[in-house]
Amino acid sequence: MSKPSKASNIVLHAPARKVEPGHRLPSLGARLNRFYLSNAIGQPTETTIALSHLIFSGVFDRFPRLKVVGAHGGGYLPAYIGRSDHTWRVRPEARSCAREPSSYLRNIWVDTVVFDRQRLADLVRYMGADRVMFGTDYPFDMADCRPDQVASALNEADRVAVMGGTAAALFDL
Repeated sequence: MSKPSKASNIVLHAPARKVEPGHRLPSLGARLNRFYLSNAIGQPTETTIALSHLIFSGVFDRFPRLKVVGAHGGGYLPAYIGRSDHTWRVRPEARSCAREPSSYLRNIWVDTVVFDRQRLADLVRYMGADRVMFGTDYPFDMADCRPDQVASALNEADRVAVMGGTAAALFDL
């Protein structure tokens, strides 16, 4: 089987799901049905779980040129990648990928949908501006209609990358 000449890009977005009576619960359960927690913490958690499965299951080992975009700022994975690395080092059942999980962040891009200047600055510090790109929840009610204000905490080079340069490079625009 020949390998593709270009890397493959996949955009990952956890679905918003509301639990209706009589229907099967989503993975995080009914605990998130109140207070809009399904969106506030549920979607970033689902993104974290999905990206973690890609890493720990060895998908990036089998497809090293795969590029994945994780919505919701990559969930909690970038901020807690040290916990994943520690788990990989001390738990045999977590050793199904070849390297520490943090090494696979180079296969992952994330969006800016974190709604906070400091959180975005932290995300750029964890991931690098070349792995963070503009995102929005528009037209949904959680949309950040002024993402440029959130990006204002970044230096000029990082802001240019995040507000368009990173996406242009990733998608060959």
